[in-house]
Amino acid sequence: MLLGGAYKLLHQKLGIMTDKYGPAFCIRLGSRCAFVVASKEVAKECFTTNDRALASRPTTAATKHMCYNNTVFGFAPYSPHWREMRKIVMLELLSNSQLEIIKNVQALVVNAGIRKLYSLWAANNNKLPVLVELKQWSQYITFDVIVRLVAGKCYDDGEARRCQDLISEFFRLMGVFVVSDAFPFLWWLDFQGHKRAMKKTAKDLDAVLASWLEEHRQRRISGNVKAENEQDFIDRMLSAEEKGHLSATTLAWAISLLLNNPHALKKAQEELDFQVGTQRLVNESDIKNLAYLQAVIKETLRLYPVAPLSGPREAMEDCTIAGYHVPAGTRLILNVWKIQRDPKGSKGLDKAIRF
Repeated sequence: MLLGGAYKLLHQKLGIMTDKYGPAFCIRLGSRCAFVVASKEVAKECFTTNDRALASRPTTAATKHMCYNNTVFGFAPYSPHWREMRKIVMLELLSNSQLEIIKNVQALVVNAGIRKLYSLWAANNNKLPVLVELKQWSQYITFDVIVRLVAGKCYDDGEARRCQDLISEFFRLMGVFVVSDAFPFLWWLDFQGHKRAMKKTAKDLDAVLASWLEEHRQRRISGNVKAENEQDFIDRMLSAEEKGHLSATTLAWAISLLLNNPHALKKAQEELDFQVGTQRLVNESDIKNLAYLQAVIKETLRLYPVAPLSGPREAMEDCTIAGYHVPAGTRLILNVWKIQRDPKGSKGLDKAIRF
């Protein structure tokens, strides 16, 4: 029932079941048990009272074949390896100096993206309207930031574009249903071809990343080492080795909501004109003064979360959630989409723009 049908997405089907069975219930996924949470109160209990018990991630065909046998930080189970990776991420990638670099790269890429839009308008003899594929443009901005931060490359580079296609395929395959995830004893079965696609994507993505890594290593061998404030993520990881991540989807939905709610668009434009003016672009320091624009982004994330269902977790030990006994090995499915549309939260949650 959950996997069949083309009219409802999984988070929507689980939302319908929430209306029928309540904010917390158990379902069977083949031979495995999954505990579905669709209430902010229960979610809070999961990640406060039971945060230690639910800290791990399940092993799936996707994480095995595309995440170096479950060792990639965001998908790895709770273990000494995960704790060490978390320490590296916090110290090397999310330090204050690195966040400053991220801010500068974001400003550079956004300015380049706006200039690209202006060039399209100029090429149209300065006449309106100019048709823009919003999803493609916002993806360009997002991936340009990612590629510059990770490898110090310009997104227009052909290899970087290939990496975008591979990353998109990676996340698509992370969400597909594989029979062996529900019935582990059928690990050898791949009649859908998903495992074959996962192995190919992993191999292709690894080849791209390996070439970037080798470029950085050769540059360091030749003595051409970047200054610390100019290093990308690969440089910083190599340095750590020697010593011993707005999405495109959110941006597209935000603009779509504004275009379909002219009164909200007008308010946002008036706030920008008043707080920033019309003679310059918005800077990072302006954000704190743009209260209405911040509300628009938060409302967009509420209505259209980047991940309607949070990444699955797995109970490492028996625990109690919302009065239910949850045995070790149970999968936890958090329906973010349903929680953020819960009418018990506040009035008007079904409206696109409430302010």
